[in-house]
Amino acid sequence: MFLLPGLVITLSVTGALNAVLSEEHKKEMCRYINNHQNQDGEWGLHIEGPSTMFGTVLSYVTLRLLGEGANDGQGVS
Repeated sequence: MFLLPGLVITLSVTGALNAVLSEEHKKEMCRYINNHQNQDGEWGLHIEGPSTMFGTVLSYVTLRLLGEGANDGQGVS
């Protein structure tokens, strides 16, 4: 979980995001991140970790770079 945001952010900064990742890959990465969202709507630094602001920001920025809108995803139920 912690390495995926670094990969996506690096690809975005270097301008290689769309060249390296297909739309299907981006969709599955978003699904992976959303599936590991904690009950409180936030993310931890790893898939079983407690929610942290840092983990939440990394995951949110990654989702936005992968094409999700501000109101897309699961959110808090």
